[in-house]
Amino acid sequence: MYRLNTSISTAALPSVTIAFAVAVACTFSQLPGFALSRSFAAEANPLPQAELEAVTSAITVIQTWLNDANASYSVEVNNLREAERRINEFSSNIAAVRNELTRTLAVQDKLKLEITALEAVKSENNELLRSLLRAAYMNGDQSLLKLLLNQQDLSKNARMLHYYSVYSTAQIAALQQFETTIVAIANTNIELQAGIDELSRQQIELESQLAALERGKQIRQLALSELQASISARNAELEQMQIDQQQLQQLIEEIDRAIENIPAATATAPFASRRGQLSLPLAGTIVQNFGARYGEGNLARRGISIAAPEGSPAQAVHAGRVVFADWLRGAGLLVIVDHGAGYMSLYGNNQALAKTASEQVVSGDVIATSSNPGENNDYAPFFEIRYHGMPQDPADWIMPR
Repeated sequence: MYRLNTSISTAALPSVTIAFAVAVACTFSQLPGFALSRSFAAEANPLPQAELEAVTSAITVIQTWLNDANASYSVEVNNLREAERRINEFSSNIAAVRNELTRTLAVQDKLKLEITALEAVKSENNELLRSLLRAAYMNGDQSLLKLLLNQQDLSKNARMLHYYSVYSTAQIAALQQFETTIVAIANTNIELQAGIDELSRQQIELESQLAALERGKQIRQLALSELQASISARNAELEQMQIDQQQLQQLIEEIDRAIENIPAATATAPFASRRGQLSLPLAGTIVQNFGARYGEGNLARRGISIAAPEGSPAQAVHAGRVVFADWLRGAGLLVIVDHGAGYMSLYGNNQALAKTASEQVVSGDVIATSSNPGENNDYAPFFEIRYHGMPQDPADWIMPR
C-alpha cells in the first residue's frame, strides 16, 4: 500500500542518512504486508499431485455428507446456522480490518521517522548553502574574468581557477541535494496524508463491521431462542441432544473413512507420543469435564468445555491437516484436525473460523476464536480428542497446569 520514497540519490546523502535509509528499509521488511510474499514462498510446499487429488476428493465427500445433513434441518436450525455463519464472516472481516489498521499505523510511524531524517538533511543542506554563499561573498572581488585577464602570476591564477572549478561543482551539488531533499519531504508528506486518509477509512469500516457483528449476535440469540422453544414445544430436548451427538459421531466416521488412505500431513512427532504433553487449545477455565452427565443424566460429555473471553484464540494442539471447518448442529462452528494414525482433535462452538478444510497446521496455529456462551455452559467452546472415532479423555493428553 505504501512505500518509502527512493528518489533521493544515496551518493548525494550524508552517511548518517544512508544508514537511516537502510535501517528503515530493514524495518519495513519486517512488517506483515512486506513479509507476506517471502514467507509464503518459504513455506510453500505443494502436495504431490496424487495426494492433492486424494485430499480434494476426501473434502468433497465430507462436504456432500454435510450438505445432506443440512437438507434435513428444520427452519429454526437453518436460521441458527446462517446466523452463526454470518457472525463468523463479520468476525473474520473485523480481524482483517484490524490487521490493516496495524499495518497502516506501522507504515505511518516509519514515514514520520523518514520525514524527521529528511528534515535533518535539509538543515545540513541549509548550512552548506550558507557557507558557500558566504564564501562567494568574501571572494566577490575575484571575478573569473579578472583572473583570466591577469597574466602577471600564472601559478596563482591556476590555483584560483582550480578553486573556482571545485567551488562551482560544490555549489551545483549542494543545490541539487537541497532540491532533492525538498522533493522527498513533499512526496513523503503526500504518502503520510494518504495513510491518514486510509486509516480514517479503515476505522469507519471497523465501526461498521463491529455494528454488524452486534446485530448478528442479536439475530443468533433470536434464532437460538426460537430453536429452543420449538424443541420444548415438542418435548424433544433429550431426543435432539442424542441426535446431535449421533450426527457428530457420524461426521467423524465419515471423515475417518474418507481420509484413511491419505498420508499424515506432518512429519513431526506422532500424536500418540504427545500424551500428557499437549497444551489446552484455549486459555480459559474448564467448566465441563469428559464424561460429565447431561440430558437428564442420559448422555455423557465426550470432551471438555472451556470458558474463555470472547474472541480468545483457539490453537491447534498438534500438527496436522484441517479436514472439516464448517457449521454442524450441536457443535456450532467446528474445526476438525487430522493428526494421522487415526487421531483427530475437535474444536467446537467457536465464534469464527481461521482455517479452511485441507489447510495444514502446526502446533500453536490459531484455527478459530472463541464464542461467548453467556450463562449456559452447554454452548461453551469444547475440545475433543478421537482415536478412530472413539472419544479419548483430554485430561490424559493435556499437560498438568
